[in-house]
Amino acid sequence: MHYVLILGEILTTLRRGLLRQWENNPRTTLAAGTALTAVLAVIVWSTLSATLWPPRRHAWGSVQGRVTSVAGEPVAGVAVLFIDDSTGVGASGKTDSSGAYRAEGIKAGRYAVAVQPVVEVSDREISQEDVFAARTALEPRVPKRFQEIGSSGLTATMTGGRNRYDIDLRGPH
Repeated sequence: MHYVLILGEILTTLRRGLLRQWENNPRTTLAAGTALTAVLAVIVWSTLSATLWPPRRHAWGSVQGRVTSVAGEPVAGVAVLFIDDSTGVGASGKTDSSGAYRAEGIKAGRYAVAVQPVVEVSDREISQEDVFAARTALEPRVPKRFQEIGSSGLTATMTGGRNRYDIDLRGPH
């Protein structure tokens, strides 16, 4: 709020100076006053907007972690899916050979989490049978309930910036 007081003092001082010049030479003072007013308006708006609506640092971030199977082994080649509880917007990351993943575009909030198979078919569209086969193949390492957002019971609260969320499917859930 002290910015507003300082700007008010600057504007008052400039106005007094312009009024004194107006008495001596109205035509020149009018052109200078108009240009000065435009410059001051930009400065005032920039300062007020930065003060009243500061930029949100780290409003968006990332999450990284590792997925471990029910047998305690890394789960490679799966998608870790994050769905924001309030907006339904999601982000995902694919695990590498060590079970590590990274997902970008995570906004601060609470997320439902699932571990889903990645189904890749290059020569045709993905069918329901392809998805079913991939989920069935994944089931020994990742039980079916962890593959669905609604039944996984996995949740994560994210903050802006970098987050860590490891998924260890050995523990009680």
